[in-house]
Order: sequence, then structure tokens, then C-alpha cells
Amino acid sequence: MTTAKVQKASRKKTTKRLKDVNAPKAPLTPYLQFGNEQRKIDPKINSLPVGEQGKMLSEMWKNLAEDVKEKMKSNYAEQRKKYKKEFEEYKNTDSYKEWAEQKAELVKNMSMPDIASTVAKKWKSMTSEEKKIYQDAADKINNEIKEKENVKSEEMEDDEAETSEENSDNE
Repeated sequence: MTTAKVQKASRKKTTKRLKDVNAPKAPLTPYLQFGNEQRKIDPKINSLPVGEQGKMLSEMWKNLAEDVKEKMKSNYAEQRKKYKKEFEEYKNTDSYKEWAEQKAELVKNMSMPDIASTVAKKWKSMTSEEKKIYQDAADKINNEIKEKENVKSEEMEDDEAETSEENSDNE
């Protein structure tokens, strides 16, 4: 076999995974934020070839005052913390859970780690239209829960109002 054939055979065929449009977006790193800001400030940067842009921005970043970098880094840390929280909430969405419950029959005889892995892969491979069925079902459940919570909170407010009226009458 020739070198070209070996190289071609050894390459894995990768498919681009579609991103979930509902997933929260990760924040840009301080360096990328800096680069975007500099491109807005100095439009001539955009006219340079990409390699030259990188060199120029890298040099500008190196010369940037440390206190400015630290401020950007702390801002990024806050954004990253917020993103992680949002992503954890997103991972626990009811649409995903609803879908996973319906697929539980398919994975009856598997261990929990295998089930989680299999279900996650299947969910990620689904189209938005396929996921919509489960998202709609989850939305319906969430709306029912919210309605029940609203009724309970209204009842509690009524009880508190009655209690405060009784207390004011007793004084």
C-alpha cells in the first residue's frame, strides 16, 4: 500500500454534530473578547489576512496592562460560572427527561452508566423536530405544575391575609 492510501485509510470520517439551538452558549475567553473588541475599534485589523490578524492581536494582548487582563479574567470567571449553572439546568430539562423515560424500555438489561451513555448519544443524534414532541410534552407538564403552584401560593396569600386580619381584630 502506498503512503497516500495508508494516510487516507487511517483518517476517520467525522461528521459535524449539530448543536442544540436551545443550549446556552459558552462565554468567550478574555483573549477572544479582547480580539473582538479590537476588531471593532480598529477596522483595519479586519482587512489583514487571518494570520496577520492573529500576530497583531497577540502582540497587543502581550502589551496589555495586567490589571486590565485580570479584570477581563475575573469577568470571564463570572460568566463561566453562570454558563455552567445554565448548562446544568439545561441538561436537566424536562424534554430530555421525558424522552429518556420513554426510551427506558429499550435499555432494560443495561447498567446505569451504559444506559446514560446510550440515551445521551441517541438524544444528541435526534433532529429538532424529533425532540419537539418531547419538549411539547414536558412544557405541558411544566405548565400544569406552575398552575398548581400558583393556586397554592394564592391560597397561602389568602390564609396570610385572613390571619393578619384576625390578629388586627384581636388587638
